[in-house]
Amino acid sequence: MRLQQLRRTMKRKWLLCIMTALSGMFATNLALALDWQKTTIPDTATYEAVVSSADGKTLVAAVPYAGVFYSSTNAGVSWTSNNAPFSSYSFCLACSADGAKLAVGVAGGVIWTSADTGASWLPSPVPATNWVSIGSSASGQTLVATFGGDRTYSSQDWGANWTSNLVHSTSVASSADGTKLAAAAFSGGIVTSTNSGVTWQMTSAPSNDWVSLACSADGVKLVAGNFSYLTGDTNRIYISTNSGAAWTPSNMPDAPQDLVAIASSADGKRLVVLAAFPFYPSTPQMYVSVDGRATWTKTGPPDINWTSMAMSADGYQIVASAGPTPLTLVGNGIYISKSVPELGLSITPQGTNRLLSWTTPFDEFCFAAKLRPSRDELDRRSRPTSFCTHKSCATSQSRTHRRPWLLSVEELLSNVAQRPPKHCRL
Repeated sequence: MRLQQLRRTMKRKWLLCIMTALSGMFATNLALALDWQKTTIPDTATYEAVVSSADGKTLVAAVPYAGVFYSSTNAGVSWTSNNAPFSSYSFCLACSADGAKLAVGVAGGVIWTSADTGASWLPSPVPATNWVSIGSSASGQTLVATFGGDRTYSSQDWGANWTSNLVHSTSVASSADGTKLAAAAFSGGIVTSTNSGVTWQMTSAPSNDWVSLACSADGVKLVAGNFSYLTGDTNRIYISTNSGAAWTPSNMPDAPQDLVAIASSADGKRLVVLAAFPFYPSTPQMYVSVDGRATWTKTGPPDINWTSMAMSADGYQIVASAGPTPLTLVGNGIYISKSVPELGLSITPQGTNRLLSWTTPFDEFCFAAKLRPSRDELDRRSRPTSFCTHKSCATSQSRTHRRPWLLSVEELLSNVAQRPPKHCRL
């Protein structure tokens, strides 16, 4: 009798250790599972710029030369085209958190704003020049823009009026509330503002050929990329977690030298960069980090000529625009990658019981795990138990079993499934 009890105890402990260790591995694998799908947007045009709303449902893409803007309100399932009263060979594009308010910097033109996802446009009273970067607050009220020269422009009234500051910059970014702005300069440093661009302060970032910049929603976390082909700096990315007071390099050993675009999730933990060799005819590569800087994973088909990308606020959806590849001249379109959020699986001992619980940021899917009881439990509980975290059921649920069911780790992981809410049967 004592031998049987000892075996059961050892089996429980073994199972708990293995499940606890693999729960973190399972979450990591889900976070890195990137699957790219081409949307239904016409592939007859070259798309140069794309932006995303915070929830990832509203997308806007710009077509150079034609002056056509495509918009989608269902994450790329369908698209609507609108002809803008301007055209150019290049655009820089920003949007509000809801995707309705747009700001476009036109190369060789002025800045245009839209309050209806591109259906209508108004010109801003700024000089006609080659605008290269523009950023927007969550409401769209605060805007910051640069033409790559010795001045940085900011607006606090949706682009109706602009203020010019003697701040040299090539890339700009804005916090969600619009109070914190950042500007990075080619052959210079990185400056920040805490009053929507009224005054600016130099950060401790090293002087470099900065070409891309992004920040978290609170403006505290900054990430900047440099054109290291000219400087020889192998640290192509620098990250600050304290509003620029200190910077830490994050090296990407196999990445090309020019980091042409960077996007950040709202919390600054998930990053995506678009990197390209400075010489034709190379194709850009995309890299994703889910830990804020330490590790980078290459993603996306290798033969796609990425031109820009954007990220949803939670960081689990990436949308990227593509033009024709230099060699094949095919591949135009808008692509979307959706990764599965971490489950946050937790297995906690409670006396002789085991508490299995998890949380998930999903609000449109049901996460269910059916656990098969051991043989000695079948006579007491013939029906498997499932757990649901859908918002219509509960934000998170947990169950404590009187005795830990004996199931393999493979069974636990394979039984975790995504199902529409209508399949909930709790």
